[in-house]
Amino acid sequence: MLLTIEIILILLAIYPVLGALKWSCGLLFYLILSKRNHEFPKQNHDLDEVFAVIPAYNEEKTLLTTIQSVKNQGLDNDHIMVIDDNSNDETVKIATMAGVRVYTKNENKGKADSLNYAIKLIDELADPNKTAYLLSIDADTILQANGVQRLLDYFYGHNYGGVTANMDVANRENALPKSQVVEFSSIVGIIKRAQVAMTGTMYAYSGATTMYAMAALKEVGGFREDRATEDISIAFDHSLNGYDAGFAPDVKFYMNVPTTLRDLYRQRKRWAKGGIEVLFTNLLTSFKRPKIIMMLFDQFLTIAWSFSWLIMSIYLAYRLLTEFLSGDFYALGGTIGISLIVMTLQIVVGTVQIFIALLVDDNGSKMDYFMFAPLYLLFYWIVNPLTIITQFVPALLSVYAGMGKGTWQSPERSVD
Repeated sequence: MLLTIEIILILLAIYPVLGALKWSCGLLFYLILSKRNHEFPKQNHDLDEVFAVIPAYNEEKTLLTTIQSVKNQGLDNDHIMVIDDNSNDETVKIATMAGVRVYTKNENKGKADSLNYAIKLIDELADPNKTAYLLSIDADTILQANGVQRLLDYFYGHNYGGVTANMDVANRENALPKSQVVEFSSIVGIIKRAQVAMTGTMYAYSGATTMYAMAALKEVGGFREDRATEDISIAFDHSLNGYDAGFAPDVKFYMNVPTTLRDLYRQRKRWAKGGIEVLFTNLLTSFKRPKIIMMLFDQFLTIAWSFSWLIMSIYLAYRLLTEFLSGDFYALGGTIGISLIVMTLQIVVGTVQIFIALLVDDNGSKMDYFMFAPLYLLFYWIVNPLTIITQFVPALLSVYAGMGKGTWQSPERSVD
């Protein structure tokens, strides 16, 4: 029993440390050794190849701004389509007044269904003599100027199934969104660059803004409609079919993030479920490509760490209570001391990773948000394992009992 607890304690202590070291080394590899392999010359592209698809469900507050940011890319209105997922607000009216193509579904079936609907439409509209691309952009997202041209640059000379842009936070009115600025830099600034440098691909696209090669989408049968996160699933499906996932750190997009703990937790539950679904969906087919094995092993370790965190939290609470009630304050002090050492080690390593991420991402322009690192760490090391634990069984039911679904509700929007 004690040996098992010690093993769990060791895993709990070293996994975040080793993870931070791995991503930091990967970033170093990206910056020094392989950055030249991920720089893409600017070219003049035929924008008639691109069809921007905006899946929307009750997005009246943000949709018009998103449409305008896409129009600013130089795309014709005929190449911008809003797929309305049976909204009950002013979404359709706003999209129609904007002059773009609008398609309304009879039933709310989720984002993946909307994207698959768009794939069929693009197949009919696209010039068969040209290479077609689907730009998926969420209805609360603003793509920077010339973003479409730069995303197209990344496909040149690479076998990318899709290229995802670099996410940033648009609504920064309180501490919670500001802490997500730190989070996105920590994830995007280090992990995606490290993944591309070490494996040539990534674990997941960003569903908010990604440009996909239509040929790659059709080859894998489109997006999985029975999964919680279509962007993670399609990245693995592409990888199994020989495609890589590209990352464009110089192409920024700004998204509205949850501003309440309830909405944030609900969003992260969906992300956690999607990650677990991917693990068990691809468990038996991962031998087809070594890169997949590395991705799945990392996901497995994350799940194992989450459950070890739960076990140790329960055990620690039990031990502290029994030592206090028994009056063994010497043992109580030792238990508290060991716990503080483990927590301090994780906080120090996490803070260093965040500092490096903020320094690298967007040329250090986000360093002002370093003060929100403690809030991010508190959220990440508590909420992240909780969401994985609570979504473990639902994810298994999705994969093995056919109970998965791709519908979800956006958080309350804070912009008009």
